[in-house]
Amino acid sequence: MPYPGVQAWQRTGPKDYDAYGNYLGQRIDLSGTSLQYQLLSLPTLEANFDHVTRLRLNRSGFSNPVEGFLGHFRQLRALNLSSNQLTRLPAALVDMPHLLELHLSNKRIMLTGPAIESIKNLTRLKILGMENNPLALPPDVSRMPDLHILNLSNYIQGANRRTFNNLRRRIDAVLDLQVAQEQWTQTADLSARTLLREKITTLAALLGKQPSDVPPGRVMTDEEYVAELVLINTEKNNLLKKLTREAMDRAKLQRVEIPVTEQSDNS
Repeated sequence: MPYPGVQAWQRTGPKDYDAYGNYLGQRIDLSGTSLQYQLLSLPTLEANFDHVTRLRLNRSGFSNPVEGFLGHFRQLRALNLSSNQLTRLPAALVDMPHLLELHLSNKRIMLTGPAIESIKNLTRLKILGMENNPLALPPDVSRMPDLHILNLSNYIQGANRRTFNNLRRRIDAVLDLQVAQEQWTQTADLSARTLLREKITTLAALLGKQPSDVPPGRVMTDEEYVAELVLINTEKNNLLKKLTREAMDRAKLQRVEIPVTEQSDNS
């Protein structure tokens, strides 16, 4: 069987498609393959893998000394590095502006200021998984408007975890509410309408709305839909900022103010 990396280099490997069936590029799956020794013993890789959009290296023994390997995959949409030996974020992430999914669970990653900044700049992320890492500080997701899944299990505990779970349920409720409203208007079956009406009332309550706010036949507009998601996203960001401040206080870290240098006008 041809080696996945060779297949990708020859552009003959498995293809990667989005949810709508659009071709994105190629995918490489090396999960469960021991790569540590191979990457350390091989000569410096010269090939360009910008046509690869999905890379799975989970459970491959991937560690800090071989993270430079990732620098050849600048067009990735999805990267899975879960269950490896990394203790820091790979520097190559700063050159992956198209990432939509980043999986970094089950490792020993500790986040520093520069690491938080590199994650912050991945503004297209929809999924960020960093569960089961010591972290020390939470990631900054304030510039990720499309982020739908954020997993920081083992970092967020107690009441904070319940709050995040509730925020996730509310996001799902917004998505389901508009669909249920549309389905109600498209069916004339009374029993189906009754079930949909009960579902709409339940979803509305989860979003803090009264039944009178979602009368039969009224479908949430796209503007209202976006506004609900923006509100939830703002609450999520505020909670993450609070957790960051608390973590910095526990670590006795000081927030550094960077002075702004005014440039003189020589014209």
